[in-house]
Amino acid sequence: MKQSLQQSPHLAQRKLPTRVAVGMLAVALSPSLALAAETGQTLETVTVEGEAPVRDTYKTETTSIGKTKQQLRDIPQSITVVNQQLMQDQGVATLKDALRNVPGITFAAGEGGRSGDQVVIRGFSAATDTYRDGMRDIGQYNRDAFNDEKVEVLKGASSMLFGRGSTGGVVNQVSKSPYLGSKLEGDLTIGTNDYQRVTADINQMTGDHSAVRLNLMDTHDGSDRGAAKNERWGIAPSVAFGLGEPTTVVLSYMHQEENNVPDYGVPYNSVTRQPLSVDRSKFYGLTVTTKRPALISSPPKSPTILAMAPS
Repeated sequence: MKQSLQQSPHLAQRKLPTRVAVGMLAVALSPSLALAAETGQTLETVTVEGEAPVRDTYKTETTSIGKTKQQLRDIPQSITVVNQQLMQDQGVATLKDALRNVPGITFAAGEGGRSGDQVVIRGFSAATDTYRDGMRDIGQYNRDAFNDEKVEVLKGASSMLFGRGSTGGVVNQVSKSPYLGSKLEGDLTIGTNDYQRVTADINQMTGDHSAVRLNLMDTHDGSDRGAAKNERWGIAPSVAFGLGEPTTVVLSYMHQEENNVPDYGVPYNSVTRQPLSVDRSKFYGLTVTTKRPALISSPPKSPTILAMAPS
């Protein structure tokens, strides 16, 4: 048979009244309170100062590849964004270097006489699906990343936004734009085969809601194959008005030039379809760039057939 426990009268008698407990606590603290009141001393203020490194994250939450700025989670397609922090940590110099971080992208070689970046997304050529700030950029050249804030890749069919032909996906380069702040940054890279690269990024406020920005680049890239080389330089000034306001106007300009001597490889045997056994350092190609002759109104001459015999 179970019985409920009853409160013992002895325990109840040993409990102290609330007033007695409060009084004892006041007596115990009274000496220290009285001492603090008499001396009137205060502790000195301790100030701790330090600088945390300014570093962004690899995470990107918004994109403008859908023609308007929106959250990545709101776009029902696969999107990969290579932001500025990742490109700086990897020392990215070209668009091809940045796109190596994106799965599903391969790069074609120079077959067919084409040159420049040849990006293939999910098996489809993106020659006409490359954009700069939302505007189509179909130039056949090697795109440098000195003026790229980030690179956005939208994978999958997107003809509703970018027109017919956008089957594999779209590559969009977002240019650097002015912001409210000051920045003076320069990078110097030196490597093998006479590789030299210098970049500069300058941003300066000109008012409470305006700023200017200038990006510069100069790159010289040699090769262990003799005369083959890649040389390019670029400049990208921009100015912004209305920063931090509902309406912002950004005026930008980008100019890039390159003067390259391509490497055409080594000769091959037309019968065996195998390359000839020659020294790797031997260069087969054109080392001097010749200008195209101007068109004249004189009657055309008979064509001249040139033949080159193997040495």
